[in-house]
Amino acid sequence: MMKRFLFCLSLAVIIYILTFLINVPDYDLWARLAVGSIFFQTGHVLKHDIFSYLPTKNLWIDHEWGSSVVFYFLTKYLGEWGLFALKAVILLTIFILIIKIIKLQTGKNAGIFYLTFIGFSLLPGFANLIRCQVFTYMFFTLWLYVLEKIRRGENHGYEPQIKREKSFAASSWVSYPTLCPDKVGAQLSIPAVLRYRNWSFTNKLIWIFPATMLLWANMHGGFLAGIGLVIIYAFGELFNRKNFLRYFGILALIIPVTFINPYGFDLWNYIIEAAIMPRPHIWEWTSISLKGPVHIFAGFKIHILTGFMFIVLLAIIVSIKLLLQKERPDWTKIILFIILLYLGIKHQRHTVFFMLAASGLFYYQFVDLFNPLQRFIRDILTEKVYKVWNITKYSFGYIVLGGIFVYTIPHLSDNIIVDPFVYPVGSLEFIKQNNISGNLATSFGWGSYAFWKLYPQCKVLIDGRYEEVYSNDVYAKAMQFSEHEKNWQEVLKEYHSDILVLPKCVYSRSDALSLTDWEIVYLDEVSALLLPKNKIKHFYIYPNYRNPLYWKENLSKEIPLD
Repeated sequence: MMKRFLFCLSLAVIIYILTFLINVPDYDLWARLAVGSIFFQTGHVLKHDIFSYLPTKNLWIDHEWGSSVVFYFLTKYLGEWGLFALKAVILLTIFILIIKIIKLQTGKNAGIFYLTFIGFSLLPGFANLIRCQVFTYMFFTLWLYVLEKIRRGENHGYEPQIKREKSFAASSWVSYPTLCPDKVGAQLSIPAVLRYRNWSFTNKLIWIFPATMLLWANMHGGFLAGIGLVIIYAFGELFNRKNFLRYFGILALIIPVTFINPYGFDLWNYIIEAAIMPRPHIWEWTSISLKGPVHIFAGFKIHILTGFMFIVLLAIIVSIKLLLQKERPDWTKIILFIILLYLGIKHQRHTVFFMLAASGLFYYQFVDLFNPLQRFIRDILTEKVYKVWNITKYSFGYIVLGGIFVYTIPHLSDNIIVDPFVYPVGSLEFIKQNNISGNLATSFGWGSYAFWKLYPQCKVLIDGRYEEVYSNDVYAKAMQFSEHEKNWQEVLKEYHSDILVLPKCVYSRSDALSLTDWEIVYLDEVSALLLPKNKIKHFYIYPNYRNPLYWKENLSKEIPLD
């Protein structure tokens, strides 16, 4: 009882740390809240852009509109705590599912040290207040668990029952009239009974897929990961010479469900284009780099993907060991391992999928790697010392987690702030308080925050909805300015701009001075605000961006509509 209590308490501590470690909103959250606000005001999804002054697509396909509605609903009725609560529930669900996947493999719970390490490894996917892809992570883990349960129900789940049935049956034929009401008194063999029970068990689980896909396809475009997961299981079980047709049956159920969305077939046209388009300006869509990014922990720089790299190393060692032992290959796991590893290396954003799968499916093999060391320690220690060693080993995970909790608790916060070291808080407040209106050119990352704060007073050049509302040509031109690329000044001439908010980390003072028709009127921690010289007034209000009052935003405000 005490072990169970400590385990649950420790799991709660892990969830608590991951939930409140980051309180700064993600760049894209503002667009999500804006979409949610419009939905609650109009009762429908906006299908044309109103926030940018660039030429935009005729149809705005917002693949995250469902997440927007959920986010705004929670902030509207629960305030800031609504987003924290949602993040905590999703994290808890993911961890419970990982634990259940591990139990399917071993019949035992994972150790707290392992779960703490998994929490650290998953941090790249949750190193923000909340993002729409957390729904994809949750549904992906759920589907992985259900697919494993179906697979193990077929292959392993009824073996003990077979032995029990045969032990009391003199013959291999037993009457089960209740199983076939249309054939009362029919004689079924025990294997037939088990196949019937297995079919019924599987049939119930299969309906989880279309039910959750209906939500997933409207929450985030990552529903492609779910379809890919089922395809992997289909071909993996085909190579394993198992029943693979049921997985194609699952595909036949879930794919039609994806068309139940506000855009119908057009969603798929967008998703396919978005899935294959390059994103060189966004670090999480780039290949893994050993240079970073990094965590700063107790003054030490730790690569943000250290957990992923360690799990990959363990998985490779396990693969080599099984190959040397000439174990019968499980092609489902092998294909899943190769594809998710490739995607994770190619796009840092996808490392989370590998960690979600490997942490559960390979847990037994990871533990087995350390069994020789365990046996060696047991052989060299006396019985009493070995008991102390077991107690120490059991307590180690709790001690590590306790140390992390003590270290991080001063940094945990349930107060959502717009960090002036991340956002141009002062510059946008200057625009708002001085009622400056017009076309606002700023960086890609700040665009959503700018139109959340200033629309309809200002429209923006570019924002994080780039593939949703901008054509590839228009997006490329806008990024010339956003990323300070060659001929960036030409973008301002081609698309008339009235206000510039330049990121200091990208643009230098000399860059600003090179714009001879513009003048710097305000500076905050991260940005410089420029206005045309012929429109500068003699008097302005200069807000103090260091004032914490400016770090707060009403996350449930209504976007003004024309």
